[in-house]
Amino acid sequence: MEPRRRSSAKPVLFIDHGKALPRLRLGYNSLPFTHPFRFNSSVDIAANLEAIRERVTAAAGRAGRDPSTIRLMAVSKTQPVAAIRAAVEAGQILFGENKIQEARLKIPECPPQANFHFIGHLQSNKARDAVRLFSMIQGVDSLKLAEELDKHADQQARILPVLIEV
Repeated sequence: MEPRRRSSAKPVLFIDHGKALPRLRLGYNSLPFTHPFRFNSSVDIAANLEAIRERVTAAAGRAGRDPSTIRLMAVSKTQPVAAIRAAVEAGQILFGENKIQEARLKIPECPPQANFHFIGHLQSNKARDAVRLFSMIQGVDSLKLAEELDKHADQQARILPVLIEV
């Protein structure tokens, strides 16, 4: 029997339900994902999240991991605030955004229990807003950016967790 290979696809999940698009490979399994610009209903989002959680639990079992140690991040870029509210009502609290301009408008309108991480490349000139808006920055890729984030976190009396790209 040939060993299974891991997919190189990034684990990006859209929590919307609209026109079906091709399947995205995630590890050994594939999950259907849908058009990221259409929001149909909170029922669709709740159903999608439940299906994803079931798949995560099954995958954790196969890997011998405790599913409660796995955090699901919903990538909410391009999604309306109503979709984020529906996801929060369905129990999703961790969200990823990659555009400061969009996040600046959207995050203040979201439920307070929603926790946002910045994902992707961040320009150092946007570090001040990133420190104010996000609970974590994923993908610090330069010393200059790290220093800017540290400076603005210090000015805002915050400790900001970051993930460093190496």
